[in-house]
Amino acid sequence: MLKITPMQPREKWPTQHENELSKYLEKSSVVNNFLTDKELDIIFIDLFRTFSRYRHYNGGTLKFEKFDTDKYTEILYPKLKLLYPWLNENQYYLSGNGYITATNYALHMDSCNPSLYFDCNQLSVKSFILPLFVCKSQTAPHAEIVFFRNRLFGWECNFSNQVNDVRMTYQKNVNNYNILPWVDEFGKQIQLDVNNITDEIYNTRLCHLPRDTYNGMIIENILPFIPGSIILFDPYQPHVTGNNKYSNTKLKGGIRFNITKKF
Repeated sequence: MLKITPMQPREKWPTQHENELSKYLEKSSVVNNFLTDKELDIIFIDLFRTFSRYRHYNGGTLKFEKFDTDKYTEILYPKLKLLYPWLNENQYYLSGNGYITATNYALHMDSCNPSLYFDCNQLSVKSFILPLFVCKSQTAPHAEIVFFRNRLFGWECNFSNQVNDVRMTYQKNVNNYNILPWVDEFGKQIQLDVNNITDEIYNTRLCHLPRDTYNGMIIENILPFIPGSIILFDPYQPHVTGNNKYSNTKLKGGIRFNITKKF
């Protein structure tokens, strides 16, 4: 296998596949009670039983990688096929990581590392998150994830706009949004809207990052992070956690999956 280092999202990106990728785009959404309590327990336990690599981040996040997906396939595929009729186990693959975090996440997208394409000829076509648990007051608002209408076909990255660079070994910081070919949930070209985010939304949900981080971002959905649900979104869609002080969230855990396909 080639060792592919992180790249800027459009660097050596295979643009010839964008028309095909556009067919999978759709608005982010949440389906409550997607998993039964028993299914949630099985998935939770199996993650910790089978993972073979973990990574720790100083901000307060522990990630679990390289876990056995057999149980997930058995439980998830019949349910996912009801949401995505195109899904076929012989053509699509599940990959992802589990996490426990006490911190807010930066503005980013989890499309795929270049190695997925250059080593395996695969690209991500859909993403979803399975919330596992949330530690918070029952009377506080739900923990949240904020999704933006902007889509960018490209490798996984952190969107910093020069005001929120982070040090990561597997993602690059994107410092200039204006030069990128943004599209919407229909795959149509979209214009950046600098003044889209209101003071109220920023001050309650997004103030853990500098405001300029969101320049040009258009809010699509603010979705609750509720155990047993499934959060559906596009791999090429920037998103960020809602401010954990707003929901009084002390700790939460989940699994983020990508559905990938050979190209």
